Amino acid sequence: MLPCPTSFAGGIWTPVLIFDTREEHAQASQAAVLNANMLCEVRSLPLGDMLWVARNMDRQSPSYLQEVLLGYIVERKTASDLGSSMVDGRFHEQKHRMARHGLGRVIYLVEGPITHTTRLTPAHLRTAMAHTQAQDGMTVLWTANVTESVAHLQRVHRHIAASLEAACRGITASAPGTGVRPIMSMDQYRAQCGKGKDGDVRYVFGCQLRQVYGCSAARAAAILNEYPTPLDFMLAMEAAGESERCLELLAGIKGEPGARMAEAKLTKPLQAALCKLYADDDYH
Repeated sequence: MLPCPTSFAGGIWTPVLIFDTREEHAQASQAAVLNANMLCEVRSLPLGDMLWVARNMDRQSPSYLQEVLLGYIVERKTASDLGSSMVDGRFHEQKHRMARHGLGRVIYLVEGPITHTTRLTPAHLRTAMAHTQAQDGMTVLWTANVTESVAHLQRVHRHIAASLEAACRGITASAPGTGVRPIMSMDQYRAQCGKGKDGDVRYVFGCQLRQVYGCSAARAAAILNEYPTPLDFMLAMEAAGESERCLELLAGIKGEPGARMAEAKLTKPLQAALCKLYADDDYH
């Protein structure tokens, strides 16, 4: 594995936009950006729907064709998929993984009209995205359709290309945070950002919680924030002991900062159901 360079100065690097193979509109988006003279490819990504890399084009360099992440990564969802991901736990898991791996400028792109989903209202979706921007530090963008999304990708690509060219010439960015720098090599990204065992367990536990009557997305997220695995949850129940203490423990679970208390607070019927499912048999 080649080490990640510390600088682009003096090199010959070109930006490449990569779409994940699972990204819903990858082929349509790729065709549109190719028409705009943007170099792009479709391949499997362990995290994110799109990202930009710098590719070493210096044939005399020992790291010729090496790819380095530039710190721009996009998670794109339709409004409907956003609601589904909040219900099944993917929304919080993906944000957690992006923050944990320090991927730089994360863009959360929500595409299409915001309408009611099966279990979430437009107000709930907007609140979640406001929290994503204010609390998680991610850039949230709302677009009407694929065409508008591609137009935004083109603007970002032009900015990255100009910044990378300046970095190769050794020109320092005029303002902090406006330039580009090597974040990690593509090999490091694949090794570090693949979904591990803990992520899989959290995802499955989130799906289990959603099946309990009355367990909304906000309530399940509140549980996962404190107890990311079923084992953590069951051990906490066991430590609480008798049923009254289990109910007190569940009543004390709070939502994420900024979440409305009524949405995240566990109702008494839900507390009782969770005790029956995850506490010792003598709860009954």
